[in-house]
Amino acid sequence: EMGLGKTIECLAVINANRAKSSECSTPKNLKIAHSETVWKNVPVTNALMLDGGVQFQRVQEKYVYYKSRATLVIAPVSLVGQWEKECVDKSRVKLACKRYYGSRKRDVRAYIDEDIVFTTYGILGVERGDDRKKHILHCIEWHRIVLDESHSIANGSTSCSRGIHQLRARNKWLLTGTPFGRHIFDIANQLKFIGLHHEHVNSLRLKELSKPHYCRNRLGSFLKVMQCMVMRHKKAQQFNGENIVDMPDKEEDVIVVEWEGQQKEYYDKLYGTAKERYEMYKATDNIGRGTITLLAALAPARQACSGHVYSMEEIELELSRAQTATYRVQTMVNANRDASRQELYGMAMQEAFNMNDEECPICFETPLDEPLQTICRHIFCGECIRTLLLQKPECPMCRHQCTLQQLKKPPSKNGEQEEEEEEEETKSNEAAAEQNVEEDVQPKNGVIKFDAKIKLVIAKIKALREEKPADKSLIFTSFSKSLSWICSELRKNGIQYRTLSGDMSMNKRKKALEEFANNDQVKVFVLTVRSGAVGITLTAANHV
Repeated sequence: EMGLGKTIECLAVINANRAKSSECSTPKNLKIAHSETVWKNVPVTNALMLDGGVQFQRVQEKYVYYKSRATLVIAPVSLVGQWEKECVDKSRVKLACKRYYGSRKRDVRAYIDEDIVFTTYGILGVERGDDRKKHILHCIEWHRIVLDESHSIANGSTSCSRGIHQLRARNKWLLTGTPFGRHIFDIANQLKFIGLHHEHVNSLRLKELSKPHYCRNRLGSFLKVMQCMVMRHKKAQQFNGENIVDMPDKEEDVIVVEWEGQQKEYYDKLYGTAKERYEMYKATDNIGRGTITLLAALAPARQACSGHVYSMEEIELELSRAQTATYRVQTMVNANRDASRQELYGMAMQEAFNMNDEECPICFETPLDEPLQTICRHIFCGECIRTLLLQKPECPMCRHQCTLQQLKKPPSKNGEQEEEEEEEETKSNEAAAEQNVEEDVQPKNGVIKFDAKIKLVIAKIKALREEKPADKSLIFTSFSKSLSWICSELRKNGIQYRTLSGDMSMNKRKKALEEFANNDQVKVFVLTVRSGAVGITLTAANHV
């Protein structure tokens, strides 16, 4: 489980089980552990195929591996600094450590005699051992290789996984708190890395075990294998009759954030867009096939909850398109009630993705005849919509109340109508300003800020600073734009914080983590859920 000292335990293994220096290489005396001959396809210089392609020839190349006493640690970028800190703070023996990262030396002698060499999964993604002059890590037979957050190689088809499998070592270790993701099969590639033959891995039938209907009593062979090679620690574990770790009591509060004013109005429209997508799949009885699309449709509403800025016009336009698609699909289903689910799905996709914006949803004529737009921005032929509104004063697409008097010409392509609307909007905005109406929307550029949750978070942080000045807090968000906004608000309120981002160098990441842990003035650490899921130590925080 997380937070139980996998890094420290691994350092203990490194100190207690060192390689015999007399059998290993030194910078002045390189000892070959073994060599092998491989066949490679090499492009022939100045030779082109008739079709313009490059001609290749097969050549033999000798791969030499030099015996080292070093341990190679492969970790996410954010964790390398943490490893280095633990080497200094927790090891009684001084360890010689070096990074293979950034502007690195391309010489085996620079790494062959270290205690620990640190590198990242990103490096192994671009260095796979096929260039023996540059890919130095693949020229060494390491005493030990440690994969920290080893679930990073769950997918064996990535370039990173292939590069790691080409490494040579006498001992291999995997460190992870989450060996499985969604499926048991996620561990297969990790088992292959530590030496379990692919035929043995296949015999465990992990793909079948990953299926939800597979019988649990068939897990026996897999569990026996895991018991032979897994060292597991849990928070409830005891040593000499005492708990290995004592955790403080946890208090959880659920705070409901209510939308107000136009934020609620436009959030409902974002949610309405996702709901229309759902109704479209529901109409053809194919909800299961639309899982990915439906999750994607919910993303804008999720971003709004986290804190986001949207164009009001874009929100309304997307809702209008979704309602049009749903209406057309439902009309198609009603006209083809004898069709199968698969046939309906195919026709629905064709209707939804081949819609013509210039086509009337009522009569399906193209182009629109004297087009008119409803108050909810749906566009129809003038005669079609007038006839329907005389029967029932509501939009046939979204059931929004609409009268004949509210119909207007849609925006023209030359922008004349848009200019008239902007003038009217400016006048109404000026009138609202004169009445001192506070709005969440910026009227000049037509954007809406969903900031209810961010305002609450900042208020809570300020209250903690007054009530418990020594406490520190973590703020997690799922979206990078929300993270940037939160950081901006913290700066405005004079609250010192640190964060992690993808463009930060390894040294900057290390510095940010150390300052949050040791600087009493830094009270907040802001990070995304993804960046926080790689085992970084943030135990200085009291609140999340």
